[in-house]
Amino acid sequence: MRRRGAAGTTLLEVLVAVALVSTVLLGVMAGMLTTVRASGSNSSGVASDAALVSVTERMKSLPYRPCGGAAPDYEQQLNQPRLHTAAGQEIEVRVEGVEQWQPAPANRYAPGCPAGGDRGTQLVRVLVTVGDSSSRGSVVVRNPTARPA
Repeated sequence: MRRRGAAGTTLLEVLVAVALVSTVLLGVMAGMLTTVRASGSNSSGVASDAALVSVTERMKSLPYRPCGGAAPDYEQQLNQPRLHTAAGQEIEVRVEGVEQWQPAPANRYAPGCPAGGDRGTQLVRVLVTVGDSSSRGSVVVRNPTARPA
């Protein structure tokens, strides 16, 4: 209780003010933590997307692998030497599948060699992982010496 004419604040008023300020600061800190987490997650996604572009460009320089056992060869070549991001994170590349061009009447990519042999065009599906983020993509690989069917 205050006496008449007494100046200052009571202990209860100070405790209420500290509780209010603490609650506001706790909310602000939680918001900042969420922002930092979202930013880190976004940068991982950007790194894996950039790595995917790098890997697909690298595939253009690899020699064409005809039907039969192509997936391990592409995967081995894409991982040797090991790729790294500019920040030094290791890039892991996995070939998820290789499909061959199937001529008419199908006119689509499908697993396995088409009747009549390799047509010189493949669809290679890759998975690129950087840290805890992954990106998938497909690359059409053509045999430069193949003649159109």
